[in-house]
Amino acid sequence: MSKINTHKSRIMFGKHGPSPDNPRGTFLTRVPPGYLSWAVNTNCDGPVKLESGDVVPAFLAAKAELQRRGERLQTLELSAHAVDRFSLRYWRLFQDERKKDEGLFSFMERLLDQAIGLVQEDDRKGVVNVDLLGVRWIINFDMVIPVLLSVKPRKEKKCPTEKKEN
Repeated sequence: MSKINTHKSRIMFGKHGPSPDNPRGTFLTRVPPGYLSWAVNTNCDGPVKLESGDVVPAFLAAKAELQRRGERLQTLELSAHAVDRFSLRYWRLFQDERKKDEGLFSFMERLLDQAIGLVQEDDRKGVVNVDLLGVRWIINFDMVIPVLLSVKPRKEKKCPTEKKEN
């Protein structure tokens, strides 16, 4: 199929599909980018009706719409907690290891991608801890895309035990 024109294309399924309030479905150009990313990352085959009348799988139309918008396809996610914790604990690592003109979020995405690469395909389920550059990356693989839940030192400091008095 040639390049998909998303102008006047309509979602024909799910929460953006036809409804009593919107019997023809939502224009693809009005669908939030997160929903489009979901459609691409899950290879969603729900129908999207193009202006020409052709029907294509949602993941193809969503990918074309993200490209039209100039959006980057989200393939991993960083929680706000993880970004906050990293910025407070590993600022020096960021300053020392970042590329020129690379911000904190992009730096963390790059390192998270490296950490994910260290996990064998068969082990990518549930919550996994990965050690990289002195940081333990806590990644949830049970979502549509991997999610960084938190970061912590490789060896978490234990609370000192109280001395027993005789």
